[in-house]
Amino acid sequence: MFTRKTKLKMGVAHQVANTNSKPNSASIYIAIKVEDVDGSNERKLLLTEYDLYSHSDYKCPNLAGKLKQGRCYPMTACGEKQQMFLLKIKRADNIYDKTLYTVVIRVSQGWLEKGKARAAKNKNDLPEQGFWSNLFD
Repeated sequence: MFTRKTKLKMGVAHQVANTNSKPNSASIYIAIKVEDVDGSNERKLLLTEYDLYSHSDYKCPNLAGKLKQGRCYPMTACGEKQQMFLLKIKRADNIYDKTLYTVVIRVSQGWLEKGKARAAKNKNDLPEQGFWSNLFD
């Protein structure tokens, strides 16, 4: 479990406590920092365990090495109703595992907006970002 003093790194999933936990709500959130494909629009997301682990790894071994960690790469898929993205992140296999693995997941615009909205609503659960770590991230 990470505290508010934990440095949030681009594309690395960190567990944080839900300090305002209510009945039937998640006691743990996953905090992750992402940005657009060009490096702009940096934002922090707060996700539930289900939000993060319901997305299976996107199998693209030739592409994975070319993606930058934490960047949202737009993709087009036939028949999709909303914009989809490929996102390269480091995460554990589950919330009890401490070893981080690099994976590429396919996420929707709605998924990103949901995580951003939860982060805005629960700012006290997000790790603080220091000036220097933010500058060099």
